[in-house]
Amino acid sequence: MKLLDVKAVGFLFLSGLLLLSACGADAELEILGSWKSNYDALEKIDATSWTSTSSGVTTTYSMVKFDNEANMVITQNASDASYDPDKFNKVVWTDIVEDTFYYCMVDYSQETAELAETSTVSADASDPENSGCGGFSWTKLTTHVE
Repeated sequence: MKLLDVKAVGFLFLSGLLLLSACGADAELEILGSWKSNYDALEKIDATSWTSTSSGVTTTYSMVKFDNEANMVITQNASDASYDPDKFNKVVWTDIVEDTFYYCMVDYSQETAELAETSTVSADASDPENSGCGGFSWTKLTTHVE
């Protein structure tokens, strides 16, 4: 299992240009795309951010690290976030099946990416439609075509 640091995978911001270079089998996050949630939110996941828009409110998390084999990503809240600015979160997801997957933010508001990454808080994916994510169902995402 190899954990990738998004900043070390070859992402360079230079004069407003994003230059990408591949780095092994896990060079690209497997859940990239535009998704619609079971809560009627539009969620866009790209190489540098995870953005959720619902009822006119947009929340953006920066991607810090990910591991496709473990179905895990570490995100960071924006500096101007209403809640827990600059804190780190651990998100896990199920495998994508028929353009759908589930995710659960298993730990959030950690002081460092390392604390989020090494958190032992877990989720139960045996029935994500109904439970297993901190006492709630997981968030269901289905491919969204704009």
